[in-house]
Amino acid sequence: MVLRNRSPLVPVQEVLRDIGVIRSSGLNLTLTPDVVISESRCGATCPACVETPEVSFAFIEGDTYLLGIISAHETEADFPFQCTQDLRSMDVLVVEAFLNTVNMSSNGAGLKLGALVLDDCYSSARMELILTKLMSGETLLTNPNNKEPLNIRDKVAAVVMTVSSTVTKVVATLMAEFGIPVISASASSPDLDDRVNFPYFLRKVVSDVEQARAMVKIVKRMGWQYVSMLYVTNNYGSKGKEAFVEEAAKNGICVADKVEGIPDVDVTDSSLLELYTRIQNHKTDVVVYFGTEARIKEFLELINTNLPFVFLASEDWGDNRHILDQGRNKSLGSLTMKNEVNDIIADEFKQYLTQLSPSTVNMSRNPWLAEYWEDGFQCDLDSSITNKYSEKCQNELRLSDTNISDAIIDQRILHTIDAIRAVFVGVLEAKNEFCSFENTFPCQLYDNERHVTKFVSFIRNARLLRNGQKTRVFNDDGNGNTGFDINNVQRDSNGLYYRNVCNVF
Repeated sequence: MVLRNRSPLVPVQEVLRDIGVIRSSGLNLTLTPDVVISESRCGATCPACVETPEVSFAFIEGDTYLLGIISAHETEADFPFQCTQDLRSMDVLVVEAFLNTVNMSSNGAGLKLGALVLDDCYSSARMELILTKLMSGETLLTNPNNKEPLNIRDKVAAVVMTVSSTVTKVVATLMAEFGIPVISASASSPDLDDRVNFPYFLRKVVSDVEQARAMVKIVKRMGWQYVSMLYVTNNYGSKGKEAFVEEAAKNGICVADKVEGIPDVDVTDSSLLELYTRIQNHKTDVVVYFGTEARIKEFLELINTNLPFVFLASEDWGDNRHILDQGRNKSLGSLTMKNEVNDIIADEFKQYLTQLSPSTVNMSRNPWLAEYWEDGFQCDLDSSITNKYSEKCQNELRLSDTNISDAIIDQRILHTIDAIRAVFVGVLEAKNEFCSFENTFPCQLYDNERHVTKFVSFIRNARLLRNGQKTRVFNDDGNGNTGFDINNVQRDSNGLYYRNVCNVF
């Protein structure tokens, strides 16, 4: 390949000059003083894109690893590789659910299952960079237990994620190159139904196409003929909006012409207030919301008056307690979707959470739990390196009943637990078939490229106990074998609460 440069020395006509050659052996440039090459607009350094981001991770040592990806932090739009300081508290407990389930799965199984959980900081660019460097071996993590290099590439059996559809698509594409299955506990974009581009992908939830159909059924059942539409402009919200509008048109439901979108990042108060005014002008009694719980919390908190409409909201709102607390009476009467969950595992995780104390918060196992604990109780753990509160955490401290009750109904936590259990069933079956004489999986006899389809089928056909009987976790299409609970926001003497009013399958 020949590289050419536009010469600025000829004012009337640009001239392309050869300045170098690229061959398989490398790059050979010939730069003379009259060759002008534009400088990077970043200047000497570009903090948004030059440096590999610091990689914090939660860890349990094992012979075989499940790679977890969660969103403990967020990023700013201009710095997609750097995490903000704000901690997403429920995602920290998702990590605890992940680690505890991995520990419990290994008991008596004859296979030591390990875990390595990464924080994507709600950025697909960050996660793609980190995973590329880890899987290529360019970046090696350090084992927090023995301080030795940790190369997990050949020990990762599968990836379990509780992150956005945008990040999930990037990870599923990348890991398919290595023949590693990806299982999501939360990503519901219809894009992920594509088994050509995502051949080794499974998810615990259903596609948003099915959710949109369920929402249209509710609209028809309630007798609503004219609705407004509000969505968040990420993959989840945009695809959900498209699916709902299409399904509504098929069923004779009128959607207000101006479908309103909330940016996924960098939302301003003024833009939300303007959006509220526009929705009011639609003169509808119902607003269908397809978006994240974070954006609707900001919207409800900002409005200073009771709303002239109710919401029919997608599953990311679900039965989130914080939305009711911050939105106060403005969500009264709304209907919210929630993915059906397995209540049995909620009781088991509750028992685990009640036993957490300062002495059990291990920074090498989950670094974000230490941060969550210190900020929540305003004290310093013995293992703290910051000592920002100048007061030690007393060992009698425990998570509050509210913290625990919010966690055990969080659908991402419950779906994560189910997903890990299903993966472990598949791992054991694959080990018995391909690695019966080994104490690990994958092994030398297991070839990712040739055997991954069989491995995925073992996971897809896994059965777990639900409602007293063994039930498949996934359907044949790889989506979750589940339906939706429909909640209504009601009020009693204690305030607002969610009441389950029906189910849609």
